[in-house]
Amino acid sequence: MMHNTATIDIAPTPFQARVLSLPLEWDLLLDGGRGGGKTYAVILEVFRRAEQWGAQSRTLITRRTQGALSELEHELLSIFRLRYGTAARHNANEHVFRLPNGAYVELRNLESHKDLLPLQGKSFDCIVAEEVGQYADLSMFDFLRGCLRSASGVPCRFIMTANPGGPGHAVIAKRFIFGRPAWAPVTDPVSG
Repeated sequence: MMHNTATIDIAPTPFQARVLSLPLEWDLLLDGGRGGGKTYAVILEVFRRAEQWGAQSRTLITRRTQGALSELEHELLSIFRLRYGTAARHNANEHVFRLPNGAYVELRNLESHKDLLPLQGKSFDCIVAEEVGQYADLSMFDFLRGCLRSASGVPCRFIMTANPGGPGHAVIAKRFIFGRPAWAPVTDPVSG
């Protein structure tokens, strides 16, 4: 069976290029105002991981509501179809991508702790928690870290994005930003 294997020429912004240059074993908090390129940096990272590790790449992307995930899901579909053609399988009901090289990408809404139940026992080498500033506390994401594991040796990475001013603004600033230099590794006091 033939499928498209087009080369995709994407020119990341300087911010996105810097994100992509960070060591793969670093977890990331991409924070800042709307329109800064955080979500597209995430899309580029997901694409890179799928290309680099194929069947060993298992990524989970979350946002508060499924509706909020729809634009991101559409962007991923566009990139995957451009690269793989129709061989990039997309189950719109389950919000899952299965790529011809075996890579797996799942999108899920996390509105409350009950939304974590279907994820128990699952393993992902990359978890992206989009717009975490919309949550008053980060306990769901601390729990979600239990799904971050890879038996295949793929570097695990937890990525969070956040805009300023939401219900979680103070929690995020205190835990990850205040007293810490930008673009430098720090140890999260909660997750280690």
